[in-house]
Amino acid sequence: MSPLARVALLALSLLLPGCAIGPKVVQAGPQTYMVSSDGGLSLNETTEPAREAVFHAANRFCAKRKLVMVPVSVDTHPSEGDNHFERVDLVFRALRRGDPEIARSQAVFRRHDPMVVRESIVTFNPDPADNQSVQPGRKSAPRP
Repeated sequence: MSPLARVALLALSLLLPGCAIGPKVVQAGPQTYMVSSDGGLSLNETTEPAREAVFHAANRFCAKRKLVMVPVSVDTHPSEGDNHFERVDLVFRALRRGDPEIARSQAVFRRHDPMVVRESIVTFNPDPADNQSVQPGRKSAPRP
């Protein structure tokens, strides 16, 4: 192998780990994970908006393990400085299909603006006969 080919191979091997597509999922606790994206373009990001990127990453992570992605919280932060991309942080649980925790789960969606944080809570309810829905900005009592 020529010296030039060796240098090219070394450069390629150093670049490939940084070319993974999408944000990285990290463990945040038992069955709980976090993924963040700023929606910007870099070697390891797609052109998807940040919110779509984190949900795609979380769903891919769970699908590989034959689990269900259940959002716990989604925090959206506006762009800072010259960066025109918002940052989104998703915390989710990876649960087995049919796990009763899915029906008891609630997700908190927060939009962080410079002076105020707007919050909405969504309750997951697989039973359509139960008409207890949660309106944005209102909290519901946890189910027994």
